[in-house]
Amino acid sequence: MKKLCLLILCFFSFIGRVNAIIKPTQDFYVNDYANLLSEETKDYIMKYSVSLESKTGAQIVVVTVPSLNGKSLEEYANEVFNS
Repeated sequence: MKKLCLLILCFFSFIGRVNAIIKPTQDFYVNDYANLLSEETKDYIMKYSVSLESKTGAQIVVVTVPSLNGKSLEEYANEVFNS
């Protein structure tokens, strides 16, 4: 659970503006465009995110991007969510 909270924090720390809104990866729950996450961490996210959704319907998606490019965290996060 501690790792999951850390990953959520990473999501909010690294979301930012890129020239275009990123597209979801095939794994959906893990979108590591900044190449910050190990394979072990990605597997952990996938395992617990799939389980969480099947049990509760809730989804947690982790996104990392290499740059904020001047856009606010909130703006970019809303654009990713809406896309």
